[in-house]
Amino acid sequence: WPKVASCQAFTIVSSYRFGMDAVGTDAADSGHPLEKQRWLRLALMTISTAMCAGFTSGMGIYVQLLVEAGVGSSLCNHRDSTCDEQYLFASEVLATTASMSLFLMFINGWLFDRFGGYFLGQVGAGIVAVGFAIAQVPLLGAQSGHDDHTRSWLIMAVNIVEIGHMLGYTSMMSIVWHFPDFKSVVTACSTMTIFGTACFPIILQALMRASGLSFSSVMWGRLVLAALACVCCRYTIPTMEEYRAQGAKAIGMPLPHAEDTTFCQALWNAHSVALQHWPMHVLAIVFTGTSMACGSVYAGSLVELGEVLFGSAAAGEALASSLPITAAISAWIVVPLFAYASDYLKAGSMGMLAATVALSVLSSFFLTATTWLAQVFVAVCQGMSNGLVPTYFSRYYLAFAGPARLGSLAGLCGTYSALPCFVSQIGIYSWMSALPSTGPEHLISPLEVAYVAKTSILAVFGSYVAIMGLPEKPVVLAGDKDDLDLLADARRS
Repeated sequence: WPKVASCQAFTIVSSYRFGMDAVGTDAADSGHPLEKQRWLRLALMTISTAMCAGFTSGMGIYVQLLVEAGVGSSLCNHRDSTCDEQYLFASEVLATTASMSLFLMFINGWLFDRFGGYFLGQVGAGIVAVGFAIAQVPLLGAQSGHDDHTRSWLIMAVNIVEIGHMLGYTSMMSIVWHFPDFKSVVTACSTMTIFGTACFPIILQALMRASGLSFSSVMWGRLVLAALACVCCRYTIPTMEEYRAQGAKAIGMPLPHAEDTTFCQALWNAHSVALQHWPMHVLAIVFTGTSMACGSVYAGSLVELGEVLFGSAAAGEALASSLPITAAISAWIVVPLFAYASDYLKAGSMGMLAATVALSVLSSFFLTATTWLAQVFVAVCQGMSNGLVPTYFSRYYLAFAGPARLGSLAGLCGTYSALPCFVSQIGIYSWMSALPSTGPEHLISPLEVAYVAKTSILAVFGSYVAIMGLPEKPVVLAGDKDDLDLLADARRS
């Protein structure tokens, strides 16, 4: 009976359409109050999704804030001071959550295709609010001296917040077909909600110092913002009916009813679409994973890298604090402007790909330079690369999947990218550990080789895309053709 009950519950939830109508694919106008002000609508969606940012954006500063709040203090011998074990506990919780989120990308993509961004945005913001409420348990427990009983709640809170944030990030693509000539701008805005929020912990830290508020009090404010974002999502994110209507209008063809497929069928269909151009997708997956690994290792090694290059711990801390600032500026200003120029000049995604190649080459060349100007330049290049890579690949998958199974294909390839990401991280850290730590070679040599390898893979991928080109129409499977034939017969009738 538990199996029967759970299946019935899932059937009831699945049959609830959350504002979508599979038959209404040819609706002319949605009647949305912001339909004529699509740029304002995009801005509100971006802000509301960014308000639900998790702990992994600006992870290093969040680790510092958690340690200063006393979370994990029971791991130290002296409760009145911090220790390495406390830092290690907080950083491991946040880093593990960031890696585990990659494995949920296909589930998020299938939910997007099945229920639409209208559902995902609201549910994601609600989940984030719940996660921030649970985060009060370890924070208040540390304040009251019960950290040994409450610190494990941090794991649950961080994971719940990150799950909700990724759902909101996925929902941003529901407005992409409202901008058929500016799709790169929409993908840049979705990227902004992740990398642009790296400045949030800096703002929280400054607010705490200016007002004397505790980290627990500030996090109550984050909970209120997430609740407001849930309301904003309800009135800004397109419904499934509107999304499919705009998608069919943008690509010039009706859409199959992909939202009626089961999880396993969606997984099979996404594999079938990917196999149509598998060499290109394999290169994209390998580069995406390698790029994420290089970015995370670079961010995690900045303190030590600054100390090695400039000979002081203060230099390492200054270098580490520069990355979140440059990443936020790049994500909020530089990348959207570049995406707008790329769309306006009809350069398409090739302009972003060429810029990504150039940034990767420059980062590799100046990575170990012993001047502050060069290291700040590398941080700027890394921040722009962090924004351009997901922006490009969000645009890239639009060419293959179309509106019907965009989430499934992008989520599938994103999940597969976790494998090269983990392999690259293990290889780089193992090499660093094997080299003697007396000189700078244990840090510099692995980073240089990793960046050169990433740049080489990107050059091969870029050359392949330039030669073969992207498809002009999304891939249509055999089942889609039958579905479209039935739809055409119904229209004629």
